[in-house]
Amino acid sequence: MKFLVDDSFLFMYIPIMEEKNTKSKPVSKEFDKAARVLTFVPLDKENLQQAIDMAVAVFGEGDREGIVEEFSGSLDPNTVHPYIATSSFFMVLNNGQPAGVTGFYSVHGQPHDIWLNWMGVLPEARGHNIGQDLVQQGFIDKASAGIKTLRIWTTLEPDYESARKLYNRMGFKEESYRPGATDAAKTVVVYSKSTDPKAKADFSWKKTGYSIDCEMHVIPDLNKKFGFKADKKSKLPKPPSP
Repeated sequence: MKFLVDDSFLFMYIPIMEEKNTKSKPVSKEFDKAARVLTFVPLDKENLQQAIDMAVAVFGEGDREGIVEEFSGSLDPNTVHPYIATSSFFMVLNNGQPAGVTGFYSVHGQPHDIWLNWMGVLPEARGHNIGQDLVQQGFIDKASAGIKTLRIWTTLEPDYESARKLYNRMGFKEESYRPGATDAAKTVVVYSKSTDPKAKADFSWKKTGYSIDCEMHVIPDLNKKFGFKADKKSKLPKPPSP
């Protein structure tokens, strides 16, 4: 989702780097699913630069500033974005070889929700469904402890069609960001999934009533990109109190 004009607005931005269709290529043993063993290495001060370099290799130099800000901030509570309560990132290795990055975060005042963050597969590792494994193993499995709802936000832009199809296949419920919010372009969608398959409660995003960072920064950029103006009555949210 590389639609931001100003990289300083990438704080809680959740880009998903798509895997390209490479069915015509032979599947190497290195990335064959039958032989694949993914390892999730938690981010720390010693591997911070390596993780940043991997993320830049996935998303491009244009996103370096946002990557550095968020990855570094996850290790220092004094510099973390005011919306974020907790944040975790991982380098992902496939049989010991770099394969991608992933992460997730929670928002102040919403301890039972967790959001996917900066998930992507390195170019040389794409085309072998590793992205689906990152969502399952690195987000659904790893982030679910003590959490009621898993959430992802993205847009309806064509570049993210394959990602949206993946989330639907994995049982996430799709809905528009929220009626009456500042999303005049109506491009933002949220995917939600309960961690309890038997849960009967309504876990939809529209019922929550809280705002996230994309409403303050990303959505206005989308409105500008598509030539829409938000209702004058719509107010940008203030960061929640820690």
